[in-house]
Amino acid sequence: MKPINFLLLLFVLFLFNCTNNSQSSQGNEATDTSVTEETNPNVVLEAVEANFLCRQLSQEDDIYPLFELSIQVSGTSTVLDTVNACGIFTQADYEQYEIPPNALSACGGWYAGAGDYFYAVRNQDELSIIRGWQGEGQEEPGFHYTEVQKIALK
Repeated sequence: MKPINFLLLLFVLFLFNCTNNSQSSQGNEATDTSVTEETNPNVVLEAVEANFLCRQLSQEDDIYPLFELSIQVSGTSTVLDTVNACGIFTQADYEQYEIPPNALSACGGWYAGAGDYFYAVRNQDELSIIRGWQGEGQEEPGFHYTEVQKIALK
């Protein structure tokens, strides 16, 4: 194939591609206008701040440590559980504990051969609290995460 024919072919393909992209984007605009904000996944929701809080219940001379775990969402605190170890995780810790990067907050800890782990994720107008666990004797790897609570967002 001669170089001029090759360049002509590339130019025709370029024009064809531009025409198809223009038509498909026009079709998307018509579709997008019929979608309401409630069903459009691209609608930005109001930001929600959620933070786990660990409050030590046990005394220094107690045999086992004990912490009250709660979550504070928009200024309201909700007690979730009591655990033997409780530390707040940073975003850098999430991968190590198999916590999704979109989690708003995460915490957990290991004590005497077992660990409890929690994270919070937003699902539209509610916050899902997810709990996981690990133990020295477990036969399956991982953190066994399951949803344990939902908190409605105002």
